[in-house]
Amino acid sequence: MNRIKALQIIPSLKGGIGSVLLNFCSRLDSGKIQIDFGVFIDDDKARKKLVEKTIGRVYVLPRMSRDYGQYKRTLEQLISENKYDIVHAHQNSMSFIPLGIAKAQGVHGRIMHSHATDFEGGSKMKNMISKIINRLKMNSVANVRLACGKKAGEFLYGKRAMRKGNVIVLPNAIDIEKFRFDLAERERMRTMFGFGDDEKVLLFVGRLVEIKNIPLCLDIIKRCDDKTKLVICGSGDKEQLLKEKCVSEGITSKVLFVGERADVAAMYCMADAFLLTSFAEGFPMTIVEALASGLPCFISDTITDEFCDYEAVEYCPLQDADYWVEALKALPLGKRYDMINRLNDKKLNIETAAEMLSQIYEEAVKGISVTAKQMESK
Repeated sequence: MNRIKALQIIPSLKGGIGSVLLNFCSRLDSGKIQIDFGVFIDDDKARKKLVEKTIGRVYVLPRMSRDYGQYKRTLEQLISENKYDIVHAHQNSMSFIPLGIAKAQGVHGRIMHSHATDFEGGSKMKNMISKIINRLKMNSVANVRLACGKKAGEFLYGKRAMRKGNVIVLPNAIDIEKFRFDLAERERMRTMFGFGDDEKVLLFVGRLVEIKNIPLCLDIIKRCDDKTKLVICGSGDKEQLLKEKCVSEGITSKVLFVGERADVAAMYCMADAFLLTSFAEGFPMTIVEALASGLPCFISDTITDEFCDYEAVEYCPLQDADYWVEALKALPLGKRYDMINRLNDKKLNIETAAEMLSQIYEEAVKGISVTAKQMESK
């Protein structure tokens, strides 16, 4: 088989979806599959440099919302010049647009990928219209439909498509060994940040944006005793507002903003519990990372129920901060779980998942419809 050339269409290399794709694409056999990226927001110079050094090229596309004609012409030219075999779109309800362009350009492998369980940004009416159009168009423009989890699949494609096995669930897998708990790292990091042995450290990792509902984290830490601290790891457009809320609520001594960090695995080792208070999530990679480190995870009950059989995970009511506080108060300091075998059994190891994506690509370039049932038979 000739080398497969694939173009990933993604809003930005930054954030969770960017992390997922870098995990996958860095492990695909470059002798078999060449990967390039088309982004709308060129806001992560470090990741762009890493991609261009180790994976492929990064092209900045015009925003379709600002100038659709220029976006269409640019994408058509990009596909024509590079002769891509696959266009893999990660724009949720807007993916039908680049895939339609790819089909008109003769691209055989057209993959739609859902990463969300709710809309993020945009008006409710506009998003619903896009979603309806996507449902109507997807069968004609996509020959592969992927989702990071069950709820993400239902959100974009519908429950019927999931029941019929038309959607392939490709989980947000990680390098499990990288996140394995290390006691020496825990002690080093806690010393570095000045946390005492008797202090309980809560950790949030992610973008500081509205859908993550971080004000709930602040409400929780405000109600906890002074021996409980909150570390917020990430950046985003709500960062300044969150810092101002800490000042107004008088909790600056209990909350530490550490920005985006390359040593996030060590941050999990340092912590005693992981918090994810989001309004909605597809299949959060951060939960998988926290579980690999053995961290007790407290997550909102609006997040996908695909973690309900993990003893390390407790679902908490989104509207009841006191419930979270009591659950965290009952947590023994330094409590750890061994979740490695469970994660491997669930095929959440990146090596296994990357091999699955490689097989999907090999089928997609044939121009045939590829379903979950077909992949299960391989």
